[in-house]
Amino acid sequence: MESAEAKVWPWGKVAAVAVGLFLAQLVTLHFLTCGSGLAPRTADHRTAFHFGTSPRAVGAVALIEDPTVFALPHPKGFSGPAWFGIAETKHSLAEIRSLPKFLEITDGIAFDPALRAATLERASAFELARPVAPATPLELPPTAPTQSIMRVEGELASRPLLRSAPLPVQHHTDILSNSVVQVGVDDRGFPIHVRLLGSSGLRSTDLTALQHAAETRFSPTGAVKRSATLDPTPLPSFTATPGELAWGQLVYRWLTLEPPTTNAPGVK
Repeated sequence: MESAEAKVWPWGKVAAVAVGLFLAQLVTLHFLTCGSGLAPRTADHRTAFHFGTSPRAVGAVALIEDPTVFALPHPKGFSGPAWFGIAETKHSLAEIRSLPKFLEITDGIAFDPALRAATLERASAFELARPVAPATPLELPPTAPTQSIMRVEGELASRPLLRSAPLPVQHHTDILSNSVVQVGVDDRGFPIHVRLLGSSGLRSTDLTALQHAAETRFSPTGAVKRSATLDPTPLPSFTATPGELAWGQLVYRWLTLEPPTTNAPGVK
């Protein structure tokens, strides 16, 4: 009875089996590749140009490179007939049957008599007088005052002045404001009440305005005129009350100039 242990092949038998399998593979590969006629292909380095003979084939190649065939509606795309079902427009030219001609002048128009008279009589042309364009008014800028002026306001504005001394020019380094003086005048036209309402900014100028207002004489009222006509003797002087006076304001607008300069040396 044999033992259960596996038999060990000798090295010579193992080598013979391996060589036999290798030879069997070589024979199989030989029979499989025999008669195939495979030959190595050489690379062609020459440049070749291919010209399309069919216009439809050339158009098909150009459409392949157009991305709108796949991204947007295109006449040649898969949805072209659905999007581009537009009928062709047929244009027709209008037939002109009559030849062009000038319009005829019909009778009864407004200038027909004058046209016939000018044509028959051959009136000589004459030149009409050209209209003169109206002169545009010249807008001059407001002129600066050349002297100091006084303006009367209030109730006294309707009474004319009988005496008003000329106003002097004020010399100062800055422009002076207006001096406003309140005046109460009696029926004879004499200022009885004089008071400064608005200062010019210079005391000497305000004093000049007060003195000028006190020396100003207005025209007398109608009752005083009638009594003076009947009795030529001078009227007696009296002091009027504030209720009997005519009130108003004298606005003095001063012309201000720079103080005169001198180059004379100072006294040592």
